[in-house]
Amino acid sequence: MMRFRVVSLVRIFAFTMFIVTLMPLPTFAAMKSYTVENRTGRTIAEIYAVAADKDKLREFRLIKTPLEDGKSVAAEYDSDFRKYDLTVVFDDGEVAFWDSVNHKNAKRLVVYKDGKGYNVDTD
Repeated sequence: MMRFRVVSLVRIFAFTMFIVTLMPLPTFAAMKSYTVENRTGRTIAEIYAVAADKDKLREFRLIKTPLEDGKSVAAEYDSDFRKYDLTVVFDDGEVAFWDSVNHKNAKRLVVYKDGKGYNVDTD
C-alpha cells in the first residue's frame, strides 16, 4: 500500500510539472534610459509614450514630476518597440501629440517650440 502512494505522488508531481512547463512565462521588458529635455518655453506636466503592437500595448509615463522649461530628466521606455505615439500635457492642460516617434537607439528626446509650433526630436 505504501508503494502505491509514493508512485501516485510521483506521477501527480510529474504531471503537475508538465502542465507548468506548458504555461507561458511572463515577459520582462528590456528597459532603456534616455534624457528628456524641455525647450518649449513652458512647463510640461506629463509626457506619455504609447507603443502599439498586434499582441500587446505598452504605455509609459516618461516623467514623474513637472518638467520646467530648460530642464532635463532621465526617463525609461521599453526598447522592444521602435516607435511610440507621444503625448505631452502642459501645466495649463494644453496637449500636443505626435504619431510614430522613433525611439530606437535614442539617447535623448527633446520637446521644443519653433516657428511652426511644438515639435519633438530624438537623437
